[in-house]
Amino acid sequence: MHLATRSKRAGLTLVEMAIAMAVLAIALLALISGLIEAVRLDQMSRENVLAMNAARSMLERIKQDPFDSIHNLYAGAPDTLGPDDFDVDGLRPVDGDPDGRAGRIVFPDLPAGVLNENAVPPILDTDLDLNANGAVTDPDVTADYKLLPVRITVDWQSSRGPRHFEITTILGP
Repeated sequence: MHLATRSKRAGLTLVEMAIAMAVLAIALLALISGLIEAVRLDQMSRENVLAMNAARSMLERIKQDPFDSIHNLYAGAPDTLGPDDFDVDGLRPVDGDPDGRAGRIVFPDLPAGVLNENAVPPILDTDLDLNANGAVTDPDVTADYKLLPVRITVDWQSSRGPRHFEITTILGP
């Protein structure tokens, strides 16, 4: 009799095994879910680095050109494929993007091609005297700007939806 009692206590019952398996399955699911999320975050981080590097690279490229030519070299008509648009390797442009390119260079030029002090607030939210004449409302300073606000944006389609990165700065001679 003593032997029978001992053998009952030595092993696990079927119910105990089922409970242990369920706890293990839940723990494994949580671990796998965490790993999947880590892979997604790694992908988003990689995309953010690509966008940031592309924007910084474009800004450095712009700075290499003669200051008084920058606007003419990079300004383009809105929603057209032009010098103000650029590809970003490794990033897919936002679905429906008119020019099919993720990168864009934006100047305060409204209408397109005319550098306009009145258009500065959408870029920097401040008044700037771009041609240093004492007024901040000149409608066309394309030929004589001394300061040049520029915003470089990268908009791309990630696995989690549209993403955006931008650098805004003021260039000077």
